[in-house]
Amino acid sequence: MSPLPMTSLLDRLTMGRKFFLVLFLPLLSILWMTLSTVLERQAVVTRMDNLQEVAILGRHSANLVHELQRERGMTAAFLSSQGRNYHTELPVQREATNTQAESFDRYIADIDFSRHDPRIEAQVDLAKHLLEEKDDLRRKVDGLDISAEASTDAYTNINEALIDIVAKLTFGVDQGEVARQLTAYYDLLNIKELAGIERAVLAASFSADAISPVMFRKLLSLIVKSDVHKKNFFELSSPRVQEELKTLTDSALGERLNAMRSVVLEKASSGGFGIDHQEWFEAQTEYIDGIQQISRSAEQYLLARIDDLQKASFSYLLKHALVMLAVLLVTLAFSIITARSVVRPLKIALMDISEQKDDLTKRLAVPGKDELSQLYRAFNDSLSNIASLVVNLKKSASAVEAVSGEITRGNQDLASRTEQQAASLIQTASSMEQITATVKQTSDSARQAQEMTREVACRANDLSQNAAQTRTAMEQIRDANQEVTRIVEAIDDIAFQTNILALNASVEAARAGDQGRGFSVVASEVQKLASRCAEEATLIRRLITTSTQRVDKGERLVTSTSEALVTISEHAQQTATLVSEISTAATEQSLGIEQITQALAQLEDVTQRNTGLVERVATASESLDKRARDMASLVGRFKVDVPTALHATSEDGPLIGSPQATLVDCHA
Repeated sequence: MSPLPMTSLLDRLTMGRKFFLVLFLPLLSILWMTLSTVLERQAVVTRMDNLQEVAILGRHSANLVHELQRERGMTAAFLSSQGRNYHTELPVQREATNTQAESFDRYIADIDFSRHDPRIEAQVDLAKHLLEEKDDLRRKVDGLDISAEASTDAYTNINEALIDIVAKLTFGVDQGEVARQLTAYYDLLNIKELAGIERAVLAASFSADAISPVMFRKLLSLIVKSDVHKKNFFELSSPRVQEELKTLTDSALGERLNAMRSVVLEKASSGGFGIDHQEWFEAQTEYIDGIQQISRSAEQYLLARIDDLQKASFSYLLKHALVMLAVLLVTLAFSIITARSVVRPLKIALMDISEQKDDLTKRLAVPGKDELSQLYRAFNDSLSNIASLVVNLKKSASAVEAVSGEITRGNQDLASRTEQQAASLIQTASSMEQITATVKQTSDSARQAQEMTREVACRANDLSQNAAQTRTAMEQIRDANQEVTRIVEAIDDIAFQTNILALNASVEAARAGDQGRGFSVVASEVQKLASRCAEEATLIRRLITTSTQRVDKGERLVTSTSEALVTISEHAQQTATLVSEISTAATEQSLGIEQITQALAQLEDVTQRNTGLVERVATASESLDKRARDMASLVGRFKVDVPTALHATSEDGPLIGSPQATLVDCHA
């Protein structure tokens, strides 16, 4: 089966390049993930930078709106008084407005609006377009060619365009807290803008001491819009900024302004407010300035939140970049160390193998337990086996060389001994004839001994049977003696009882006195007879005991005789069997000797043929000796550690060609 093209291609690469191919894709993936994450966090940081940029744009817009609001109020009062009021303050305010407008223009000139929502740039362009018309508006105001209401609307349009920039800033914000604060800031700017419009409307009304229906409806609309923006502001802004606006609204200034506003609301139809327009203008201006201060607090809070988010994003970006870089470096270092741990020992092993050549004593270092270490260990074991094989070959070559020389010398000795063996065979044949006659005579004698032994065995068997019968009779006699002994014991017991009765009768006769004297004499005689019976019974027991002992002795003698006769009978039968076997063996020996005689004749013929064979073996042994020397020179170039090789092969028995092996072969 042919290898696959990819496998064939990989087989041509080195281990280092293979490790590089294996680690390339994982490292590339880690690098791609690292760059993707860093770029993603960098995008977040960039968004925070853009957010901070547009937040500062909102501050510039708010500052410009504040100056335009002051200019709008002074302009309305100037037009309402036909140029008498604020004719000196208005030029100063216009310079302040121009300064802030220039600052606004410089800032937006440095902004790259392509990084922001396109609606922001459109709103900025609209505000710039309206700002360009303020010079024409100012000329009309200076010439009293425009009414206070028209000038107020013109300034209001510019301010609304600038304030709407802040509204458009929320479109590109994805941070909830920042979006809320921008919206609250937008509501606060609208509250200030509505307050500025109200300042212009009521300044004109207080100057005329009357308010037209159009201006009254406008005032009511301003109050309603202001309340709506205040409600939104209090829901979205931070507690600290809310508290500042609430403090301003609830202050004495706020109550005084509310009182003036209430007068207008009560006397809108009749007029005659009795309020100095200058007093209203200054009080409302102070209120607007207070809102301006609050808006700066809101700006600071908003920028602080954006700055915190920016720092957090940058810190997260830095930490993530460092962590990913550390992971990448650790992975790369571990990969390089792993590759070096495999490739470097492999190169060293290959170098050792290439330098080894015929030296079988060198071994590869085994650094651990991994697959390469197992390969090195297997190579060392294989090398040890080869070294053992070479040692055995060396020993075998030496042994074969020595044995081949011995075979050559042995063949020469065999030739001379073969001639001597032929002469000895002739003498052996004549000796075998004499042995044949002797064996036949021995066979005849064995037959006679067999018949005599058989007769002795029969007689010994008869004697053994008689002894068994005698032993049986002795046992019966012993049983009879034991029966007599029991009878004597019974007589002894009767005499003892009679003696006791006689004693009792004597005692009773003594009690009876003279009347029992005759009975006492009878009892005395009975007692004597009982004592005599007891003495005789004792003598009989002694005789029976003596007879029993003699019978036991006789029984033991008979038993011993019977056992001896049984043994003699068994030995006689065994002797008969052995003699029969000897006779059979002598017959077989006679037949065997005849066969040996024939074999000796054949052996003489074979010996003559062996002489020619020995000469051919001598020639073959010389060829074997030459080949043995060639094999010794072939394996002699290998360098081996003989003690180690011998130890490695000692468990399998003696080495080929060792003295033990040679000794076994010789004995075989």
